Amino acid sequence: MNYSKLETLINLKNAGELTVEEFEMAKDELKKEKESPFKRGNHLNMEVDEFNMLLHVTQYCGILIPIVGSCVPIILWLQNKDVNPKIDLHGRIVFNWVFSVIIYFVCSVVLSSVVIGLFALGILILLDIIFPLVGTFKAKKGIAWRYPFSINFFNVKDAIVTMNKAPESQLHG
Repeated sequence: MNYSKLETLINLKNAGELTVEEFEMAKDELKKEKESPFKRGNHLNMEVDEFNMLLHVTQYCGILIPIVGSCVPIILWLQNKDVNPKIDLHGRIVFNWVFSVIIYFVCSVVLSSVVIGLFALGILILLDIIFPLVGTFKAKKGIAWRYPFSINFFNVKDAIVTMNKAPESQLHG
Protein backbone atom coordinates (compact mmCIF):
# COMPACT_ATOMS: atom_id res chain seq x y z
CA MET A 1 0.00 0.00 0.00
CA ASN A 2 1.20 3.49 -0.80
CA TYR A 3 1.32 5.05 2.66
CA SER A 4 1.99 8.57 1.43
CA LYS A 5 -1.29 8.48 -0.53
CA LEU A 6 -3.05 7.04 2.52
CA GLU A 7 -1.70 9.87 4.65
CA THR A 8 -3.01 12.38 2.11
CA LEU A 9 -6.43 10.74 2.24
CA ILE A 10 -6.46 10.86 6.04
CA ASN A 11 -5.53 14.55 5.97
CA LEU A 12 -8.31 15.28 3.46
CA LYS A 13 -10.81 13.40 5.62
CA ASN A 14 -9.68 15.23 8.77
CA ALA A 15 -9.90 18.56 6.98
CA GLY A 16 -13.49 17.76 6.03
CA GLU A 17 -12.81 17.67 2.30
CA LEU A 18 -13.79 14.00 2.08
CA THR A 19 -16.81 12.29 3.56
CA VAL A 20 -16.36 9.04 5.44
CA GLU A 21 -17.85 7.15 2.49
CA GLU A 22 -15.51 8.87 -0.01
CA PHE A 23 -12.55 8.16 2.26
CA GLU A 24 -13.44 4.46 2.56
CA MET A 25 -13.91 4.13 -1.22
CA ALA A 26 -10.57 5.84 -1.92
CA LYS A 27 -8.87 3.70 0.72
CA ASP A 28 -10.28 0.53 -0.87
CA GLU A 29 -8.96 1.65 -4.27
CA LEU A 30 -5.59 2.36 -2.71
CA LYS A 31 -5.47 -1.17 -1.30
CA LYS A 32 -6.01 -2.55 -4.80
CA GLU A 33 -3.14 -0.53 -6.28
CA LYS A 34 0.09 -2.38 -6.80
CA GLU A 35 3.41 -0.56 -6.80
CA SER A 36 5.73 -1.50 -9.60
CA PRO A 37 8.42 -3.87 -8.32
CA PHE A 38 10.90 -1.99 -10.52
CA LYS A 39 10.21 1.39 -8.94
CA ARG A 40 13.41 3.11 -7.85
CA GLY A 41 14.17 2.35 -4.21
CA ASN A 42 11.54 -0.37 -3.93
CA HIS A 43 14.08 -3.22 -3.54
CA LEU A 44 11.46 -5.50 -5.13
CA ASN A 45 9.34 -5.54 -1.96
CA MET A 46 11.89 -7.87 -0.33
CA GLU A 47 13.48 -7.79 3.08
CA VAL A 48 16.92 -6.15 3.00
CA ASP A 49 18.87 -9.38 3.58
CA GLU A 50 16.84 -11.18 0.91
CA PHE A 51 17.54 -8.36 -1.53
CA ASN A 52 21.25 -8.53 -0.70
CA MET A 53 21.14 -12.26 -1.45
CA LEU A 54 19.58 -11.41 -4.80
CA LEU A 55 22.41 -8.94 -5.53
CA HIS A 56 24.96 -11.70 -5.07
CA VAL A 57 23.08 -14.47 -6.87
CA THR A 58 22.18 -12.36 -9.93
CA GLN A 59 25.85 -12.38 -10.86
CA TYR A 60 25.09 -15.75 -12.42
CA CYS A 61 23.10 -13.89 -15.09
CA GLY A 62 26.53 -13.22 -16.60
CA ILE A 63 26.79 -16.93 -17.38
CA LEU A 64 23.64 -16.74 -19.51
CA ILE A 65 24.46 -13.45 -21.23
CA PRO A 66 28.12 -12.50 -20.72
CA ILE A 67 28.82 -8.84 -19.88
CA VAL A 68 25.14 -7.81 -20.22
CA GLY A 69 24.08 -10.36 -17.59
CA SER A 70 26.77 -9.08 -15.26
CA CYS A 71 25.07 -5.70 -15.30
CA VAL A 72 21.91 -7.05 -13.62
CA PRO A 73 23.24 -6.86 -10.03
CA ILE A 74 24.75 -3.44 -10.73
CA ILE A 75 21.43 -2.11 -12.05
CA LEU A 76 19.60 -3.51 -9.00
CA TRP A 77 22.16 -1.87 -6.72
CA LEU A 78 21.99 1.52 -8.48
CA GLN A 79 18.19 1.48 -8.21
CA ASN A 80 18.24 0.76 -4.47
CA LYS A 81 21.54 1.96 -3.00
CA ASP A 82 19.94 4.93 -1.24
CA VAL A 83 17.29 2.82 0.52
CA ASN A 84 19.50 1.12 3.09
CA PRO A 85 23.23 1.23 3.90
CA LYS A 86 23.36 -2.58 3.86
CA ILE A 87 22.08 -2.66 0.28
CA ASP A 88 24.64 -0.03 -0.69
CA LEU A 89 27.48 -1.99 0.89
CA HIS A 90 26.52 -5.31 -0.70
CA GLY A 91 26.10 -3.57 -4.05
CA ARG A 92 29.59 -2.06 -3.79
CA ILE A 93 31.00 -5.49 -2.90
CA VAL A 94 29.34 -7.05 -5.95
CA PHE A 95 30.40 -4.12 -8.18
CA ASN A 96 34.02 -4.58 -7.07
CA TRP A 97 33.90 -8.28 -7.91
CA VAL A 98 32.13 -7.97 -11.28
CA PHE A 99 34.60 -5.42 -12.57
CA SER A 100 37.53 -7.34 -11.08
CA VAL A 101 36.40 -10.46 -12.96
CA ILE A 102 36.21 -8.50 -16.21
CA ILE A 103 39.76 -7.21 -15.72
CA TYR A 104 41.09 -10.64 -14.70
CA PHE A 105 39.31 -12.22 -17.66
CA VAL A 106 40.90 -9.83 -20.16
CA CYS A 107 44.34 -10.44 -18.61
CA SER A 108 43.82 -14.21 -18.71
CA VAL A 109 42.76 -14.12 -22.35
CA VAL A 110 45.81 -12.02 -23.25
CA LEU A 111 48.01 -14.50 -21.39
CA SER A 112 46.24 -17.55 -22.85
CA SER A 113 48.98 -17.98 -25.43
CA VAL A 114 51.09 -18.94 -22.43
CA VAL A 115 49.93 -21.84 -20.27
CA ILE A 116 49.59 -19.60 -17.21
CA GLY A 117 46.74 -17.69 -18.90
CA LEU A 118 44.67 -20.83 -19.37
CA PHE A 119 45.34 -21.86 -15.77
CA ALA A 120 44.34 -18.38 -14.56
CA LEU A 121 41.17 -18.50 -16.66
CA GLY A 122 40.20 -21.85 -15.12
CA ILE A 123 40.78 -20.55 -11.60
CA LEU A 124 38.82 -17.38 -12.40
CA ILE A 125 35.82 -19.36 -13.64
CA LEU A 126 35.91 -21.50 -10.49
CA LEU A 127 36.13 -18.43 -8.20
CA ASP A 128 33.34 -16.71 -10.14
CA ILE A 129 31.10 -19.66 -9.29
CA ILE A 130 32.13 -20.04 -5.65
CA PHE A 131 32.40 -16.42 -4.42
CA PRO A 132 28.86 -15.25 -5.33
CA LEU A 133 27.50 -18.38 -3.68
CA VAL A 134 29.41 -17.70 -0.46
CA GLY A 135 28.34 -14.03 -0.65
CA THR A 136 24.72 -15.13 -1.00
CA PHE A 137 24.84 -17.34 2.09
CA LYS A 138 26.62 -14.65 4.11
CA ALA A 139 24.02 -12.06 3.02
CA LYS A 140 21.27 -14.41 4.17
CA LYS A 141 22.80 -14.21 7.66
CA GLY A 142 23.07 -10.41 7.42
CA ILE A 143 26.86 -10.49 7.04
CA ALA A 144 28.75 -8.39 4.53
CA TRP A 145 31.66 -10.31 3.00
CA ARG A 146 34.34 -8.89 0.72
CA TYR A 147 35.25 -11.33 -2.04
CA PRO A 148 38.94 -12.25 -1.88
CA PHE A 149 40.99 -10.98 -4.84
CA SER A 150 38.43 -8.29 -5.69
CA ILE A 151 39.89 -4.93 -6.63
CA ASN A 152 38.67 -2.12 -4.38
CA PHE A 153 37.08 0.30 -6.81
CA PHE A 154 35.00 1.23 -3.77
CA ASN A 155 36.81 0.84 -0.48
CA VAL A 156 34.52 -1.47 1.45
CA LYS A 157 36.84 -2.85 4.14
CA ASP A 158 35.98 -0.30 6.85
CA ALA A 159 32.29 -0.33 5.97
CA ILE A 160 32.18 -4.13 6.25
CA VAL A 161 33.76 -4.07 9.71
CA THR A 162 31.34 -1.36 10.84
CA MET A 163 28.29 -3.02 9.28
CA ASN A 164 29.03 -6.45 10.69
CA LYS A 165 29.50 -5.04 14.22
CA ALA A 166 26.60 -2.55 14.23
CA PRO A 167 23.31 -3.58 15.82
CA GLU A 168 20.38 -3.61 13.42
CA SER A 169 18.72 -0.62 15.13
CA GLN A 170 21.65 1.66 14.23
CA LEU A 171 21.40 0.80 10.52
CA HIS A 172 17.87 2.08 10.05
CA GLY A 173 18.51 5.56 11.27
